[in-house]
Amino acid sequence: MKKLLIVAMAMLASIAQAVNLNNRQVSEASIQNIDAMLSYGLQHQGSTEQSGAELNAHLYSKLGVDIPSSISEQAKLGKAINKVKKLQKGDLVFFRTAESKDISICAVVFKMNENNFDVLYVDQATNTVKLGNSEYGEFRNNFVHGVNVTTDKDLEKARANYSKLVKASQKADENVTKCKEKLEKAKSNVSKAEDKVKDAKQKAEAAENKAKNAEEEASRLQEESDNFEREIQSANANAQEALSNNNAKSYEKQSGKAAKLLEKIDKAKEKATKAQGKAVSAKADASKANDKVGSAKSALDKAKSEVSKAENELEKAEKQAADLKAQLEK
Repeated sequence: MKKLLIVAMAMLASIAQAVNLNNRQVSEASIQNIDAMLSYGLQHQGSTEQSGAELNAHLYSKLGVDIPSSISEQAKLGKAINKVKKLQKGDLVFFRTAESKDISICAVVFKMNENNFDVLYVDQATNTVKLGNSEYGEFRNNFVHGVNVTTDKDLEKARANYSKLVKASQKADENVTKCKEKLEKAKSNVSKAEDKVKDAKQKAEAAENKAKNAEEEASRLQEESDNFEREIQSANANAQEALSNNNAKSYEKQSGKAAKLLEKIDKAKEKATKAQGKAVSAKADASKANDKVGSAKSALDKAKSEVSKAENELEKAEKQAADLKAQLEK
């Protein structure tokens, strides 16, 4: 069981590790492609304190790509390339020595030739960065395998992805601004709607008071007309009684009173009729005013609903913007 566990751990340790590109680092890197990276390395030939693996890591850092600075870890990056013909510029290559089968030399493929390749490497004997060839010196017949860290296509894709993310983040920020403006407008609409409700209530109250006063006036004038009716009936009765008693003077007096009351009652009835018409009209106005209150309240409810909707939209927009910014920071 213990032996199986040891074997399993050894297998896990030997599993190749893919290089995950950091889109932001690649986009902000000073060097944009493999050729430029190799040209940079060529320009820095000469003495160095770096190991071969450290040189590899340094060169790729110029592309914005992080790789370990250990030769053993670099040898596990990506899928091993065992055939020379499948290598390409920028690949990491690893060699053993004539004395040992263990990997002890690493380099970067500088140029592919028909049956061999040129490498940029650190000469461990002189601690200098040099340009060599796989068919000469310590490299000849000692090639173990190569690994592909990245390609120009991958780098271009990483930059494109970062550019899209930046644009998406900018658009998300603009959307947040729009949502905030929309929310402010919605709140302003609520304030206006509240003012309209308040105004409608005041007008409705005024209309109801007017209707009440009109009804009271109509009732008063009707009562006045009814009183005249009763007074006319009383004057006519007195006139009849005077006539029966042959009291001409009293008859003329009561008859004259009845005639004057008839004139007054006509005017009183006319006023009462007009007052009733005004009361009906005032009640209709009050009803319309109350309908406007209802409409104003509905508009206010709708405005409040728009505020709630705008707040939800803003919350989502801010979350999206925050998520995109977090991605940009990674």
